[in-house]
Amino acid sequence: MLKLSFWIGTPSIITYLASTYSQLLENIIYIFALSAAALIVAILSQISEKSGS
Repeated sequence: MLKLSFWIGTPSIITYLASTYSQLLENIIYIFALSAAALIVAILSQISEKSGS
C-alpha cells in the first residue's frame, strides 16, 4: 500500500518541483533582463554626458 502511494505521489512532487523551478527560472531571466537594460541605459547616459561636455 505504501509503495502504491509512493508511485502515485512521486510524479506529482516532480511536476510540482519542475513548475516552481521553471517559475523561478523565469523570474531570474526577467530580473537579469531588467538589470541588463538598466546597465545599458546607465552606460548610454554616461556616454551621452561625456560627448555633450
